[in-house]
Amino acid sequence: MNHYQGFDLIMKASDEYEWKIDPGVIARIWTSGCIIKSELMNKLYRRFSKNHDLWAVMELISDLNRIEGSSQHIVNLGMEQRTPLPCLSAALQYWYGITNGSSTANLIQAQRDYFGGHTYERTDTNGPLTTNWKPNG
Repeated sequence: MNHYQGFDLIMKASDEYEWKIDPGVIARIWTSGCIIKSELMNKLYRRFSKNHDLWAVMELISDLNRIEGSSQHIVNLGMEQRTPLPCLSAALQYWYGITNGSSTANLIQAQRDYFGGHTYERTDTNGPLTTNWKPNG
């Protein structure tokens, strides 16, 4: 996930500033002695040579789905032991954010309703709702 986030950022900047960066070339260069040299970089190079959109490569999605549970287990163990795992935890949260139909926007709706009666929607009912969030209110 960390590699995906990095490549995603590079590609967004490339599009924004018209740099015309080829992610496959970056991955190939990084396989030749960079500090992030790894077998994963070789895989990314091969994947980028087929398609610049990593999400179009079903092998990647399959790999990430396969390791999600292990990543979650490791992050939970770290939390139980008060061992910070910021990169793995952030990567897992990023994965949840792009693969989950629910997001923190749902919480923001509730907060807006609390502060100003702006209503919110729930997944188990139809139509907008509002709640008296203040006791005795």
